[in-house]
Amino acid sequence: AMITYWDNLQLGLSCCGSSGPVDWAESLHSGSLHPVKEIGIVSGYGDQSVTLPRSCCRDTASTLCYSSVQVKDDISLDPAVFFTQGCAEKIIQVLDDHLIYLACAGLG
Repeated sequence: AMITYWDNLQLGLSCCGSSGPVDWAESLHSGSLHPVKEIGIVSGYGDQSVTLPRSCCRDTASTLCYSSVQVKDDISLDPAVFFTQGCAEKIIQVLDDHLIYLACAGLG
């Protein structure tokens, strides 16, 4: 259920990870032996090989979507192939864009 939730969220918002693709580095999805409660939010790990979920792929026909990729602070990913923006930022953007509608629905 949680995998389906993240896949739907990432595909629906065109995003990857909480703050970006590097979040998946310490996840069980990438083969980490250290289980984490969230999706593996990490920082300062430098270059590392990461297996991103296919829901992070903008271009699912690319062979990069089916292999491990080198991630260095989300900079090295091709934005034509992968979503590089984090989902937390996208959620805030959506809420900000629709705040007036949410406020009116709450008052109505």
